[in-house]
Amino acid sequence: MIKPFYELKLYTVFDHIYLFFISSLLFIIVNIPFIMFLYMNYVTGSFLLGVYVSAILIGPALLAVISVMVNAVVNGEFHKVAGKFFKSYKENFFEGIYYFAVVAVIMYMLNFDRLNIARLIGYNIKAVSIIFLIAEVIVIFFSIMLFLVVSRFYIKAKQAIKLSIFYSVKNFKNIMLSSALVIVLGYIVTYVNAFFIILSTGAVYAVVFLLKNSLIEIEEKYYKNK
Repeated sequence: MIKPFYELKLYTVFDHIYLFFISSLLFIIVNIPFIMFLYMNYVTGSFLLGVYVSAILIGPALLAVISVMVNAVVNGEFHKVAGKFFKSYKENFFEGIYYFAVVAVIMYMLNFDRLNIARLIGYNIKAVSIIFLIAEVIVIFFSIMLFLVVSRFYIKAKQAIKLSIFYSVKNFKNIMLSSALVIVLGYIVTYVNAFFIILSTGAVYAVVFLLKNSLIEIEEKYYKNK
């Protein structure tokens, strides 16, 4: 008996291609100001403020992509991607800016200290650099789960942080794999070519896939009946 087309593996492949293409396109569209300032700063070196200001739009865009990927991985929903993306973008706009800005400021401060504090205090640069690099990795480690939780559940910051810390530790192995993926992608975008930001949606999908059981457990334990 011939299977219906929607039960074939090829149909699943098409679903994923559609998911990645549309979500990547939308992610780029809502981040056009950031991409433009990034390019102009690269060419002229005089638009760094514009880069920093427009970068806050990455926050809600990232939460929107995460929401779309969670719907696909956890709920098996591959359709109406654009509608779900913009719905999440609108609903999580201020939360996205807030959480992304906080994490970005912390990372910037750690990176600045890593590059400059050893010179100021006269310590061994390599030793101090390693300490701050470890601190940056720890921030990424906990931020991954934080953004997943915030994209999925409408809860207060204190509760979101507590859940993120708990499930990050509980799923240490998968969080470490996710952190490695994020760090590699960040390095490629920063030092190879900013165009590779298009790979962000694929990275988000992989992270959600690795941590989907945590999201399911959080929903069943805390929010299923709320």
